[in-house]
Amino acid sequence: MKEHRGSGRFVRALNLEHLPPGERRVVTLEGHVIALFNTGGGIFAVDNRCPHMGFPLDRGSVKDCILTCHWHHARFDLASGGTFDQWADDLRAFPVIRSSSTSSASATVWSATFRWSLPNP
Repeated sequence: MKEHRGSGRFVRALNLEHLPPGERRVVTLEGHVIALFNTGGGIFAVDNRCPHMGFPLDRGSVKDCILTCHWHHARFDLASGGTFDQWADDLRAFPVIRSSSTSSASATVWSATFRWSLPNP
């Protein structure tokens, strides 16, 4: 997967109350259209365009943290963005953190707009 160097700065995406388990939302963060998924087992952020043909992935289906594009059935791991299909490129996945709150419903979801990697030695 291609890594993009960035500052590692997180930007506010939304309040968790707007992303209940099993739901998805599309947000624009610093010019990137990002699909947020709450699978009940975690919150994931990925580029909303399928790298194969550009289909909006918020319209895809999710099962066992695998996102399937409905145009050509390309499958992606929500955690890493890695594809399961040789003919599709990896999907950009973005790190997500949740702010601390006494109420999980009022917590805030933050996402970075770049993945970062350590420089090669």
